[in-house]
Amino acid sequence: MCVLRVSGERFDPDAFLASSAFVPTKVFHRGEPSVLRSRGPSKSSGFVVPVSDGSWADLQGQVDDGVAFLRKNKAELLRLAGDTTVDDVRLDFPTKLRLDGENVMAQFDYLPPALIAEAGPLKIGIELSLYPPTWDGGADAG
Repeated sequence: MCVLRVSGERFDPDAFLASSAFVPTKVFHRGEPSVLRSRGPSKSSGFVVPVSDGSWADLQGQVDDGVAFLRKNKAELLRLAGDTTVDDVRLDFPTKLRLDGENVMAQFDYLPPALIAEAGPLKIGIELSLYPPTWDGGADAG
């Protein structure tokens, strides 16, 4: 369930999306109550676009979908990268935390060069969001 998350304090997501092929699952505006990542009013405006519907247990599948998304949407992502009101663009890859303190003592998740090579020139960061294995994401995930 990888997503593209875009935000900026001065960013106008409605104006950007009006001429975009992106279909967001969430659009948020500065000053509105925030359920994403913080409490209180949102400090920025932006949107979230689905990139992969792959399982949290299939990070490699999400990464493959992410590379395909970046390649397919390169022109639109370059337009986004050129928008000076955008403060942050990232691909967020949710994955299950495998650490249990008994059987698994360390967790290593590999991100291949193809993903980094496609994301970097587009000014897109990479985030791994680790969630407890018993949590399904709920309504506030992503």
